[in-house]
Amino acid sequence: MALQNINPTSTNAWQKLKAHFEEISSLHMLDWFDKNPNRAKDFTIKWEDFYVDFSKNRINAET
Repeated sequence: MALQNINPTSTNAWQKLKAHFEEISSLHMLDWFDKNPNRAKDFTIKWEDFYVDFSKNRINAET
């Protein structure tokens, strides 16, 4: 069974993500680290030999 070919920009989830980005896009990254000293730890995933740090991306817990 083939998957549907859906344009992600036409989905409700995309519209919510776009609105969320508009809310947080004006915030400076340094402010996010000042407000949350644990940001690097909170937005890092480590599994076996993989280490991914999302902390320097424009995301928050809601994202």
